[in-house]
Amino acid sequence: MVSVKVVHSSLAWVTAAAALALVASGAWAAYRRTAYSIHLVLLIRRVTIIAALLAGAIGGLLFVTGHRPQSGLHLMYGLLALVTVPLAASMAARNPRRGGIYHLLAGVLLLGFWFRLTTTG
Repeated sequence: MVSVKVVHSSLAWVTAAAALALVASGAWAAYRRTAYSIHLVLLIRRVTIIAALLAGAIGGLLFVTGHRPQSGLHLMYGLLALVTVPLAASMAARNPRRGGIYHLLAGVLLLGFWFRLTTTG
């Protein structure tokens, strides 16, 4: 049987991969604003949000069952990771011409948070 910690860690890796794809698609959409590039950003954004939410939900399950992270910073970075992409989506809705840049930056921030999350245990 797979442990809940392994599932949480695996979902974090999936979120990091999705964030990397968000960086690439955001850069492409910023460079070439085509219907396809924007559609790709929206699709990858959806996958990234779902992966982050699942990782956060499993992390919350671990937390309430007594498996606390080694550092309180883990919780802070986890919460920041959950709000980063929706914030970029909100900013892109207000200024669609910069949507690619906002998603690119959200992906970079998410990768930074992922790195810190892996180092804070």
